[in-house]
Amino acid sequence: SGEMVDLFPDRASGVAALIACFERHAGGVPISVYGGPAGWVATDACADRWAAIASANWLSMGDWAALHLPAGVVLDLGSTTCDALCFHGGRARPSALGDAARLTSRELVYTGIARTPLMALAHQVNLGGRPTGVMAEWFASSADVYRILGELPDDADLHPSADGGPKTLEGSVRRLARMVGCDGPEWPLATWRDVARQFRTVQLERIDEALALALERLPPSPVSASVVVAGAGAFLARETCAHHPVQVQAFGRVGGLLPEPPVLPSSRELAERASCCAPAVAVGALATRLL
Repeated sequence: SGEMVDLFPDRASGVAALIACFERHAGGVPISVYGGPAGWVATDACADRWAAIASANWLSMGDWAALHLPAGVVLDLGSTTCDALCFHGGRARPSALGDAARLTSRELVYTGIARTPLMALAHQVNLGGRPTGVMAEWFASSADVYRILGELPDDADLHPSADGGPKTLEGSVRRLARMVGCDGPEWPLATWRDVARQFRTVQLERIDEALALALERLPPSPVSASVVVAGAGAFLARETCAHHPVQVQAFGRVGGLLPEPPVLPSSRELAERASCCAPAVAVGALATRLL
């Protein structure tokens, strides 16, 4: 993951550069690269299989969940994106592969709890009882919304703020106020919390739509489907599950009830950490089955 950043001229170059970097740090340890439907790929074959490897980490979550649950959806909401991935019959069942195709199918939604620019969420909010336009400027991000609302998880906001300023309540209010052409002190904190909740509502609606579409793609079943929530925004993913007749499970708990020693951690803290970096944990968990 990461081959689409603008450090690289194209995705093939990104895959090659990331694997080369990983090899340098691995110190000669043999490496297999997860390629989704392409299986595990040796590093010397990655140049030819780059399309299968590029951004395939999300598939691993569905493959792992499908080993332990009959059918459902992995809903992974991170700092930047949301994945809604169906699984049943022992494996992940995406209707599309590749970022462009998944954006079309809406199995990939580019919204997250930390890095999403607020101008990408809403064009208008209610400010003090009046509809007010939102500036199309990189003044604030979704991290500011969840910090103002007291919901931002620890370590979820790893990048600099939009203005490079402090990641404090006051700093987030200042950035949010700029989105509607104001300074923070012009309105009380309660007003800015109301504005933040409006952005949160819009984001929750987008996630809910993605989950609803994914659930529609599942085969009919006499029992309710499982939704496996993951990512730094699992709290928001869990909230949208309340709108649907589903059984909710944290990703870090999936597989932990097996009779053999669980591959995934069982303590609450470690289970939460596993959920936050679910694709990486899933790749590791799947790899242990090859040993």
